[in-house]
Amino acid sequence: MNAVGLPNQPTGRLIPHGAQSWSPRVWEALTVTVIAVSVTTWIHFRKRSSDSSVSVWGRNLIVEILLQVVILSGAMLTSYWDTANLELFRVKGLDHPIVALVGEGAVLNCSVMFCPQGRGLGVEWRNLRSQAVVLTCDDQGGPCQSSRNGTHLLGDQLEDGNVSIRLEGVQASDAGMYQCTVFSGAHSSYVRMDLNVVALGTKPTLSAEQFNETSFLYTCRTEGWFPEPALIWKNSEGKNLLPLSKVTKTTGEEGLYRLEIQHWTAQVVPPSVTCIIHNRVNNIKKVSTACTRELLPHTQFYVGKTEWRLIHSFSVTLRLDTDSADLQLGLSGHLTSMAVGSLPPLDPGLLYSLQLSPCALSSHAISSDRAYWEVEVGRSQEWHLGLLGQRDDDEAWGEGSTWVWTLSRLNETVYWVTGSPGRTLVLDDEPAVVGLHLNHLRGYLSFFDARRQLHLCTVAVDSTKRLHPIFCTHSPTAQAHGNTGSDRDI
Repeated sequence: MNAVGLPNQPTGRLIPHGAQSWSPRVWEALTVTVIAVSVTTWIHFRKRSSDSSVSVWGRNLIVEILLQVVILSGAMLTSYWDTANLELFRVKGLDHPIVALVGEGAVLNCSVMFCPQGRGLGVEWRNLRSQAVVLTCDDQGGPCQSSRNGTHLLGDQLEDGNVSIRLEGVQASDAGMYQCTVFSGAHSSYVRMDLNVVALGTKPTLSAEQFNETSFLYTCRTEGWFPEPALIWKNSEGKNLLPLSKVTKTTGEEGLYRLEIQHWTAQVVPPSVTCIIHNRVNNIKKVSTACTRELLPHTQFYVGKTEWRLIHSFSVTLRLDTDSADLQLGLSGHLTSMAVGSLPPLDPGLLYSLQLSPCALSSHAISSDRAYWEVEVGRSQEWHLGLLGQRDDDEAWGEGSTWVWTLSRLNETVYWVTGSPGRTLVLDDEPAVVGLHLNHLRGYLSFFDARRQLHLCTVAVDSTKRLHPIFCTHSPTAQAHGNTGSDRDI
């Protein structure tokens, strides 16, 4: 911001060209410099004169007279500036940028210092970026004219010295440098200020497409931003993906930015991607992170070594629950394996009425935020693995209180996945060991071919329920649940 308040150049006055645009500090510095140089030079010549002959003294006398004239001119310049400013006024504005949101109002502050009494004031507001006159009022008391709808003075009268204006319904095109010029007769003064317009766009949306097991296209989209925001686009390991991505930026009719970032990977499949849109004017960020398993829940892809080690770090030890095991099952002594057989006479337990028999639950519900366990299914003709959910306030399993999320083997290549809705999954190679990874916080359960580190599918689970791992094996009387559906009550 800068301010200037000097009289218009009168006819016949010898002042430098452009002096009206000089600030008071420039005038003060010029005056001090002239006087300092004059005094220093005068002292120097006086010293030389005292050491010189009479003839030299005569020559130096002329120089001394000229120096005295220069000193007198400096004093007169100072007097000129002090006298001229006695009756002048200056305008003042904010010394920091003004920030306004798109669609809201903004006040541009401008006030007159040492407002003269009994003299009319005129004002002109101009957008220097577009050179458009936003509002103007003459110093004869006539009505103000505005070229922008929704622009008006805040003060009732210009004589009050408040010439601030308010812009209603700010748009991106209003951003830029503004100049407030106040004039009265031959004198004028102005001040400049920045108006920063901000539009906070949508939260970025993430999507992914798969072309084969190692070829993916990740996309981040957002719109409605102003000014152009900064972008951060990285994978789960913090690697910057922008240099390897295509960024498309467009603006709509309102001047707001729309951005699309696309990253193609044909070698390493990132476990997750993060897209951050940063408005640097008011330091606001909008962030979206998505796992590949969530973006492509029913797609097979190989998991990287780093991600696989992370998943394994959440390994838990599970034991089968004898009270919930179906009577057709035989359980091992250490309660880690089961097969169709017979048990000693027991209470049929919680799962006897389930249509997913013969089955057993784990002895405890999953209580950790994340958990991973593996099940060796071998060459079983039919199996069902996943989670059984129950409300915390339900004491028993029963109709209306139980939910199931499973991956089921129907035959050699066809599997059934519960989801929204349930769907068929076709695998070229049947897994011998199935890994299950539960993420309570994000609410999903992922299935893997553990030996090949291959993601099979991911289903959304209701993490508000009490979740028990469930294990079901082949039985001649077991029903195929191709009609299980999503989160179906059992």
